[in-house]
Amino acid sequence: MLAGSFQCAVGALFFMKDRVERANTTLVAAYIAIICAFFIGFSMLSYAETRSSTVHEVRRQAEGMMKWLSRNLAVSREALRLMADRPAQTCEPEYVGGVVDTLLRSLTVDQIQLGQGSQTLCTWQPSPEKLKGALAHCATTRTGGGDKMSLFVRGQGNRWAQAKLDASCLVTPLLLSLEATNVSVRFVQDSDEGAGSFISDLTAPWLPGSSLYISAGEEPVGLIVTVPEWLIFKTWLNQIPLFAALFIAFGTIGWYGPLAILRRRISIDGQVVSAIRRGDFYLVYLPTVDIETGEWTGVEALLRWRHPTHGILQPASFIPWIERSPQIFETTRWVMQRAAIDIARFNKERSVLDISINVPPNQLSDPRLVSIADEAFGAAPQALNRVIIELTEREMGDYASEVVQDVVRKLKERGAQLALDDFGVGFSNFACLHAIAIDYIKVDKSFLQETRGREGEPSAMGSIVHLAQEFGVTVIAEGVETDRQLDRLRKYGVRIAQGFLFSRPMDADSILTTLRARNQAA
Repeated sequence: MLAGSFQCAVGALFFMKDRVERANTTLVAAYIAIICAFFIGFSMLSYAETRSSTVHEVRRQAEGMMKWLSRNLAVSREALRLMADRPAQTCEPEYVGGVVDTLLRSLTVDQIQLGQGSQTLCTWQPSPEKLKGALAHCATTRTGGGDKMSLFVRGQGNRWAQAKLDASCLVTPLLLSLEATNVSVRFVQDSDEGAGSFISDLTAPWLPGSSLYISAGEEPVGLIVTVPEWLIFKTWLNQIPLFAALFIAFGTIGWYGPLAILRRRISIDGQVVSAIRRGDFYLVYLPTVDIETGEWTGVEALLRWRHPTHGILQPASFIPWIERSPQIFETTRWVMQRAAIDIARFNKERSVLDISINVPPNQLSDPRLVSIADEAFGAAPQALNRVIIELTEREMGDYASEVVQDVVRKLKERGAQLALDDFGVGFSNFACLHAIAIDYIKVDKSFLQETRGREGEPSAMGSIVHLAQEFGVTVIAEGVETDRQLDRLRKYGVRIAQGFLFSRPMDADSILTTLRARNQAA
């Protein structure tokens, strides 16, 4: 039975910690997930923006080139119309060459034919040296050359002129401006069968790219410019280190800013602060009884937590963690202030009740304990004469230190009494008896358990009572639940006890109701 009770206590002890750790883990995981989701979403938007800006820049350059090409083609048509309108005798190489050098010098002309009806009157071709020099400035090194574009113009009297241009040279300005971007360019002439010729293929995109059709206005030609997807991805990838640095910076700010605030709120410290502010803490009182007369000698203030998520929390699930946290001071302040208000109400009905307040031993080394006691009960002499400070022995305490001795002295000067809680199972009960003036020892209920085959327990209780008599302190028995246990206490001379046999913990209003009923019965 004792082992089972211990296991239950240990389970309750870690209840609050496990809940807080799970909540903290969930919060951190959610924060990381949010940061990652924002990073992925921002990256996708950035990729779309990079894609749009890259395509827009290529379109801008291609449209600029096509405006240049359209103007040159318009001039070329006027030059051909001029030749077509001339008499037949003007079909001389010198004349044609002069026109080409004057009006068509921005284009690479492979051949010019002049004719009338179905008859070709003459054909002009540049010299191989001249053609080679013109092609030297074109993009034939990439395309291989050989792709032609035809311009056909009709003149007066059924005369006509036709020029064959090297199409590679037409797209050279665009190819040079886009050389660093590695796009694919196709030159399209509407009059060609199959919708044009493949002029330049600077890359073979392995992902679907973005294709643009750029028209030359009134001219029956256009460009299909394809921006490969890997180029867009490469451009976007260069921005990733900057994005990552920004998100790391924002994530760090969030980690030590809003997230730290949330983590503090869900931590035990943060929840204690919120509980005090919202009024989630409340006190119940367990009466202490004179077992010979049945009269109440006092009440012990027990802290409860009305948690907004987990419901009513018992002390074992949160008190040990509060005692180790910085919030133990504020918690003790709240308990003392609330207990001072309630004991004043109780003593209006019965003026002899003491009130016991649990305090961890480490608070005896904090001079502020005296100040919060003064705040709650007043600083007048003997203001604490109805207050019993119960030392909860969950951790080792240095009772011989000067600070502890000074705090104990000041509490005693104000009339406070000291009690050792759970005597016999704590860390340093016997050392405390020697170091400070203890008024009560509260014997742990494990010494009263009715278990078979453990006859040593009653003798242990007798030894504790004998030890208390040697030190001149009063014994209070805890956890009395049966008449048999009560008989044992009488046998060993214990007069004060508390437990469910007499009363369960009650709130302040129930204590007042019970006191009034007792007064009326008396």
